[in-house]
Amino acid sequence: MMKRTFLFLLVFAFLLVGCNPGGSGTPTGTKPRGTDALTKAPGNTETDPASADDSADRLELTADGRALYAFVYQQTNLPDGVSSADYAKIARTLAADWEEKSGVEFQVWSDRRIPDDIGGVIAVGNVAGYAGDSFRGLRYNDFRVTGDAGCITLAAYTYSALWITSGQMTDALVMRDGNLCLKRSALKLSHDASYQIGSLTVGGAPVSDYLVDCTETEANLAAQLIETVRSTSGEMLMRAKPDGTADGAQNRIVIRKTEGLNGYRIARSGTEYRLEYGDGLSETLLRLYLENRFANVTGGEKLEMDGLVTVSERSGDRIIITLNVLNVWQNNATPGTRDDTVAAMLLSYLPDFICLQEFDVSYRKAPRGLLDQTKALYAEVTVDGVEQNNIWNPILYRKDRYTVAESGWLDLVEAAGAVESTTYPGAADGGSRFRKLIWAVLRDRSDGSLYLVGNFHASLPLGTHPAEATVVSDTMQGVAARYEGCVTLLCGDYNSRRTQSDGVLEQLRAKGFADTYDTAKVRNDSGTWHELGKAPGGRYESDAIDHILTLGGIRPQVYLVLTDGNLLSASDHCPTVLAFTKT
Repeated sequence: MMKRTFLFLLVFAFLLVGCNPGGSGTPTGTKPRGTDALTKAPGNTETDPASADDSADRLELTADGRALYAFVYQQTNLPDGVSSADYAKIARTLAADWEEKSGVEFQVWSDRRIPDDIGGVIAVGNVAGYAGDSFRGLRYNDFRVTGDAGCITLAAYTYSALWITSGQMTDALVMRDGNLCLKRSALKLSHDASYQIGSLTVGGAPVSDYLVDCTETEANLAAQLIETVRSTSGEMLMRAKPDGTADGAQNRIVIRKTEGLNGYRIARSGTEYRLEYGDGLSETLLRLYLENRFANVTGGEKLEMDGLVTVSERSGDRIIITLNVLNVWQNNATPGTRDDTVAAMLLSYLPDFICLQEFDVSYRKAPRGLLDQTKALYAEVTVDGVEQNNIWNPILYRKDRYTVAESGWLDLVEAAGAVESTTYPGAADGGSRFRKLIWAVLRDRSDGSLYLVGNFHASLPLGTHPAEATVVSDTMQGVAARYEGCVTLLCGDYNSRRTQSDGVLEQLRAKGFADTYDTAKVRNDSGTWHELGKAPGGRYESDAIDHILTLGGIRPQVYLVLTDGNLLSASDHCPTVLAFTKT
């Protein structure tokens, strides 16, 4: 028991010094997830002398060989990022530990199923009808124990905090007259952590008094807002129920995609705080705006969200997206839900032009694949002399807005000695020849303006990059010269970074192509390649290998590398988006 008490005091002292304001990691000295929640104390708990524990300072937990309390853990109405499994594990561990000390069985129930004759309750989490105001004002890394005879609440959100509070309670157990008792001092435990944002309010009210109101369409942005609020301020936001019933709070943070809105806006009227956006790009710009404003508050300062009220029109009337979708690598396999995720992203952003790489034949065979899901709006550029199955770098375009004036291709293996295996599975002729430049001149149906879009995938070794850059440049500039006033955009997986002078990226820049990233008014600084499911590391300058170049004639407005969580599981590259205006 002395060893256990010392361990608890050591951990508790650490937490009092400071908790990580942004996460839920286990503090130093606590047990990591997946280990036993509590160190087992000896089965025979010594009886405290009366002088050390008189009846006014203790609660009886057992009497006459039966438990006076049962454990109830929270399973319903959980905030985002909070695990019911953590609550259940703590409840069951405590019940087993207390049974070992007393010889009396303590029942454990979920809040989905609480018997009418339960008696006293140890509420683990925000159990409706029992926790009361225990969680009011509690932030993500805070914890407390509250209650008295009849109901005791362990109020915490993280596993680390739960372990500390439960350890304190177990160390406060004593046996008296054959009954297991809890010292009332255990009901005074509380800890308030420090946070990047000390106070976050809406119209003067704590943000936790608000419910996030969204539909499935806005669920992703809602989740990101909730995470941003939690990681910076510790405040816990709940989502309103779809029908709006039984929510209690009338205050709403309403998030809506609004047709016809060119950009995004934030406004507050009374108890309603409203976030609106028009399309996928506007949604991303709204998210970045919020993240940047939250990030600029440090040192525990206050942030009043009324100060974020704004209207922002989206700049750039045309959009192009490039993405290496990641080979499936097998002739008869399918990309599965990865395909669905990419299609959903494209239909949200509704770009004018789409350039894909590593789009192997498995993508074309996939039932209800990307092409099927987007075919109502998009058509693929066809190229004479190349079977569609062997085009791994397709160009898609809005067929309601554009027509194809001319298209063509260049085999980088034959023209520049590009490195390529001829054994990639799934190609119609046994070899993909996916080191190709595919290009198309697209004419706007409304104003006749012309756009030359090129899409290629450079070799992975840099040895042939100078030769590849030369033939790509000659081809693109040659086509552009035939179409006066044509805007040229060159997308692809360049397999090279700004820091590599012999890479195809820098070689093309030396030949007159400009990186649209450099002059975009709004941009984020991120690498593009990553391990599947993980966020990319590094910055654009040193770690981006996917790029969009131009020969001029445009004003880049927005350049974004999309690092949303669901997209990180769709490919090992991030989609790159350019919104631009023709000059």
